[in-house]
Amino acid sequence: MNTPPAYSVTTLEAAEGALISPAIVLDLETGGEASVARIRQSLSDIMCELDDCARWFGSTTPELIIPYDAADVSEGDLADLINSTQGGREVSAAVRLMPAAPGLNYYQQKNFGFLQSTRDIVIFVDSDLRLERGWLRALLEPFADPAILAVVGRTHFETTRFYERAMALFWIFDTREDASVVRPTDRLVSNNIAFRSKLFAAMPFPDRPTYRGQCGELGWRLAQFGVQLLEATGARAIHPPPQGLRAFLRRAWFAGKDARYYDGLKAKRVTCIELLRHDLSVLRKRIVKRAAAIRAGRVAVLAAHILGGVYYITKSLSYSLCAMEDGDHTSKL
Repeated sequence: MNTPPAYSVTTLEAAEGALISPAIVLDLETGGEASVARIRQSLSDIMCELDDCARWFGSTTPELIIPYDAADVSEGDLADLINSTQGGREVSAAVRLMPAAPGLNYYQQKNFGFLQSTRDIVIFVDSDLRLERGWLRALLEPFADPAILAVVGRTHFETTRFYERAMALFWIFDTREDASVVRPTDRLVSNNIAFRSKLFAAMPFPDRPTYRGQCGELGWRLAQFGVQLLEATGARAIHPPPQGLRAFLRRAWFAGKDARYYDGLKAKRVTCIELLRHDLSVLRKRIVKRAAAIRAGRVAVLAAHILGGVYYITKSLSYSLCAMEDGDHTSKL
């Protein structure tokens, strides 16, 4: 294994200076789950961030690339949405609406969007996120060090409502962090992340028939090649929790299918009970760790245990009941 690249703490400190002009790939795959209002909010947030950083980009204009499935949305509707969002003001980026092949999955859409970019840094962000002020600068500043290849933002749930607090206690996203620091991480979050384009061109999101999981696989591959991921906690983005019971259980079901698929690639099998015991152990530790961070009360903690239990029971049943497709086990990680 190669030695992870070193980085200089001094170059990662927030400082006034030039920023590398990025290509931002906005994924609309979540548009079916997110309302038009949320998509408009995400677009507005990105435009504000581009405006805030415009004077630091020099002569190179950033790109805002929006891949879309023409079977789901028309270019005209997207153009109208963008125009209504900008409110007549000029966008500090070259906006490019790119029709993709029908039926691309979440990660294929991101890979397609990357192929349309021409900048040295590519940022992937999803249309159901709300971006906190300073998000873009926090993602880009670490790249002042040429050794830095990938920077992960901090995606979290809001905690103002009871359901959000309970979900924030156990879901895959970490809690919000007030401090803005840059530090090594082993977690790759695909809805809020920046890569040097030369790295992503060599190692895009893996093409798998899974719902999610490719981001974890890419993180594992990068680690095998000695690429150190950095987390910029100042690049904060708010993600909505699953809306409704059906969406919640659907995520759990696909999590089980994905786990079964990836275990098949590694010629690994665990029983339904073994998987559930492991997940419930992780659940308990996660809730204990996060309860203090978000000042969760006993009722929210209890609700998190119940929701988490339902989620992981559904996941383990899916893992056990969903048969692997023929040939899935032939590829290896």
